[in-house]
Amino acid sequence: MKGDSNESVANNEYVVFVIHVGVLVFEPLPAHVPVCGMVGLLTMLLVMRTFPYVELLSPSFLLACVLLVVNHYLAFQHFTSEYYPFHEVIGYFVVCLWLVPLELLVSLSANENVLPTMADNSLHRRDDDVLSNYFSRKGKKKGLLSLFSYAKEGLLPVRNKKSY
Repeated sequence: MKGDSNESVANNEYVVFVIHVGVLVFEPLPAHVPVCGMVGLLTMLLVMRTFPYVELLSPSFLLACVLLVVNHYLAFQHFTSEYYPFHEVIGYFVVCLWLVPLELLVSLSANENVLPTMADNSLHRRDDDVLSNYFSRKGKKKGLLSLFSYAKEGLLPVRNKKSY
């Protein structure tokens, strides 16, 4: 499963890269807008080398984040200075700016290997696992769920069913 989502995101990066080349060649956008997008996609490929393990302080991830922000700034600057129909602007943003980062984010959150229930027991002791520890505790539970239960039982009025 890990390889499938990694290949899917990488394949979509290549497709978006080709779209950036097409925008550079065929559209009247300033060259620095699609070129910044292509450099950002190349840095995303560097982030994908260690997929599903993304180091938030790695230079490639930080550079990809910075280039994503710069690319948004350049695109906003261009599309606010010249008139384009809304569907063209939103199409550029969805395909060229948001598709790959959102797909990477979704594929990271959907990966089974990072869920706490799939943690390798040899790496994590059972009492250190927060999720297992929370559900295996006996006695009075503390947390948001118990707060809502208390509020429902103690504060809300009790409705009696009418029998006819």
